Amino acid sequence: MEFFGNSLLGNFNDGLVETLPYVAAAFLAPIVLGFIPGIANQLIVGTVVNFLLAYCALNASGSKLKLLPLIMVPSVGAYVSGIVFGVQTHALLYFIPLIWIGNAAYVWLLKSKGLLFSSIVKSGFLFLSAGSLVLAGIVPAAFLIAMGPVQLVTALAGGFAAGKVSKV
Repeated sequence: MEFFGNSLLGNFNDGLVETLPYVAAAFLAPIVLGFIPGIANQLIVGTVVNFLLAYCALNASGSKLKLLPLIMVPSVGAYVSGIVFGVQTHALLYFIPLIWIGNAAYVWLLKSKGLLFSSIVKSGFLFLSAGSLVLAGIVPAAFLIAMGPVQLVTALAGGFAAGKVSKV
């Protein structure tokens, strides 16, 4: 089976090799940085994860499909660690697929539409999703801040840092 001129398996294997260190770092960030309390934890972990997403989006060669593990793993790491959202970690489970969509939008839009636009799309999508879940009584209102302004700040900060490092 051909996929964009290469075999699907070849692309997947090449992508794993190229992105594996970033995937590992994105999974471990919420666990390793778990000693930082409160909102500072989400700001730091979120910035690190968005840096990794942006850096790979800007520098990975070929298809962005190889970034799928990187798009998906950070939220799983945050959930497994149970640290970033503390006692509300169980509610994070509802957001995992939504975070994947937000991360994918961020990665796919970053190069073509720029940092500000991709960050607004990601954070806006997550904020609207959080609003829906809060209104439905599924998650606490605290997630409105975590999935709105905090996502915007960390996407901008991580993307800005990745842009600076990529130009070096």
